[in-house]
Amino acid sequence: MSNYRYEANRAVVRLTKEVSNESIFALCDEIDLAVDYYKYEAVEIQIDSPGGSVDSMEFYLNRLRSWRNRGVRISTLAMTKAASAAGVILAMGDIGRRRAFASADLLFHHTRTQIQRPLTASDMEWHSAVMKKLDHNIDDLLVQHLLTHPALQAKNTKYPARPTGENFPKVCERKSKAFPVKTYPDGLSPKQLHEKLRKLNEMDEFISPVDAQAFYLIDHIEA
Repeated sequence: MSNYRYEANRAVVRLTKEVSNESIFALCDEIDLAVDYYKYEAVEIQIDSPGGSVDSMEFYLNRLRSWRNRGVRISTLAMTKAASAAGVILAMGDIGRRRAFASADLLFHHTRTQIQRPLTASDMEWHSAVMKKLDHNIDDLLVQHLLTHPALQAKNTKYPARPTGENFPKVCERKSKAFPVKTYPDGLSPKQLHEKLRKLNEMDEFISPVDAQAFYLIDHIEA
């Protein structure tokens, strides 16, 4: 059975394996074919994956940036499971176009690693620092993306949303004795979103689409 199909107004590609170089390269090749050869401007990625390699996920996110710069719309749909790296791929779909079936299991957590050799204390400290930096970078990317969600944008007409790209929200500056903090008119700052994601990742448990929607990680739930 093919993992892709072409409909009238969009191409549909499925990610049904672990997130690895093989599966992500194949996914990106199919999207490139749909965009470059068949000239589709909308692609839906249907996900049923337990997650996998962070490096492979980062490769996909780099390609995602390239497609968006070309005006390609990327929607995502969690079929039965979108976990770990696959959960990030789900959440990084275009705001307003991220869906999950009501029965889908979703999982978000911090970076994990498996090392098949004895480690010294300095080895462990180095690996810990690398993983923390990676976690921060992924969370920061998600936060910047989630802040384009309409629910997090300014509702006060004094602070209208910017009519640019994905309608990035207008921010106002609030001075602090310690440092200036960008605060959104509805009171939710990037720092607060970081904290919400940190707590979710530390739970390291499957959540329902309803919970994911509350975290702004998906937009719609399919019955």
